[in-house]
Amino acid sequence: MNELTNILNKVLAEVKLSKENHEKILSIVHEIIEKIYEELSSRSYIKSRNDLFIGGSFSRNTVLKDDFDIDIFIRFAPQYDIKELSNVVIEVSKKIFGEDAINLRYAEHPYVEAKYGELSFNIVPSYKVDPPNWLSAVDRSYFHTLYLDEHFRPELVNEVLLLKSFLKGIGCYGAEVTNKGFSGYLSELLVIKYGSFINLLKEVASRWRPPVIIDGGKYTKKELKILFPNAAIILLDPVDKKRNVASAVSHTTLARFISAAKAFLEKPRLEFFHPFSKKALYEYVNKVPIDNLINLPIIAIYLKHKPQIEDIFYSQLEKLMRKVAKQLQLNEVDILKMEAFSNFKDKSLILYLLSSRHLKELRKLDGPLVYIKSEHDFLTKNKNKVILWIGDYSRWYKVEYNKYVEIKDLLEDILNSKVNIPSHIRDAELSIHFVDEIPDLYDKDVFLWIKKFVVGVEFWRSWI
Repeated sequence: MNELTNILNKVLAEVKLSKENHEKILSIVHEIIEKIYEELSSRSYIKSRNDLFIGGSFSRNTVLKDDFDIDIFIRFAPQYDIKELSNVVIEVSKKIFGEDAINLRYAEHPYVEAKYGELSFNIVPSYKVDPPNWLSAVDRSYFHTLYLDEHFRPELVNEVLLLKSFLKGIGCYGAEVTNKGFSGYLSELLVIKYGSFINLLKEVASRWRPPVIIDGGKYTKKELKILFPNAAIILLDPVDKKRNVASAVSHTTLARFISAAKAFLEKPRLEFFHPFSKKALYEYVNKVPIDNLINLPIIAIYLKHKPQIEDIFYSQLEKLMRKVAKQLQLNEVDILKMEAFSNFKDKSLILYLLSSRHLKELRKLDGPLVYIKSEHDFLTKNKNKVILWIGDYSRWYKVEYNKYVEIKDLLEDILNSKVNIPSHIRDAELSIHFVDEIPDLYDKDVFLWIKKFVVGVEFWRSWI
């Protein structure tokens, strides 16, 4: 227990924002809020100072000190169009932060990301409505804050910090589409539910199995599966019992959390936690020489592009990855694993690990059942086929030579069909190659992506 206590204390010493720094930053935040209020009230968009509030984790000091944004929400009257609100928030943000310091961002909802010295702000327009009359995806945030103000106890701050540090350390933190993990709000609700970080890990390691139902409210398990058919975890939002707070968590993320929780409880190590995990992951991934990996049949779609909005672009990147995979599989290409990577600035990579570098020379195709009308048309069309027979399940089958000789040729044809290219990717410059055909465009970032793709990011498996 002493060893575990020492580890947890070292983590807190590394990630917790000091009281002095928190108060110093909080005073800056209030200055920014006052400026926003003056600008918006002078334009008659809001009437009360209470129409602005600090959302997210900063107000409770449950942020990781080296990685946090400060969310400022503005509650507008319902009559305004969201496009108008976006424009006015951009205009006000430019005046307060400077034009070069802001970016318009989107998740499900437009907001402004602004830099102020070393601080990062999210200025988020929302609507002043009462539950459950939500007009936008962020209208609940005000009520989330009220709920946590009532239920979150000061002694839970350290427990939340430990959980967030652990989740980030194992690659499970963040509800963004790039992470598919645990949000800050979900993390705080879990700590409220289980009382401590260690209690939660024990529950995760011993009892969590998908779908994990933490709070199903009045619904039965069957009803929850209908309401949230693909959910890995179900925890109903305390302020909206029709919403699953954990909807962003993927089955892969859940499995990674369960595995890491078991490994940590069996053998606690500092390296499970951010920022100590960075070195552990780097050493784990780089343990295997790149020369050993590039000989594998991994084919890559490399994209060069302009700076992109992360959530939108990554969703489209995954959409392209799945579309291409479907077309490859229709041509009997066996895909063992696939994944997309991006720095969102200038380059992205889609990787497919294949069972072979080569296409089959012949392929078997299904024909119609013998007792349906289309049998005659099929036989007429294929009367010159040498290999044509009735096989299992009363169906005709035929064999044809594959149209393509090389997988790269097939992939190029798939990508040349613009119908397969999502809109935000059509302007990107695409190239296709197996990863052992080392092009000049590969750099250390791309090689790291390849290594992560092959060996995974579950570095704790090397400690078992």
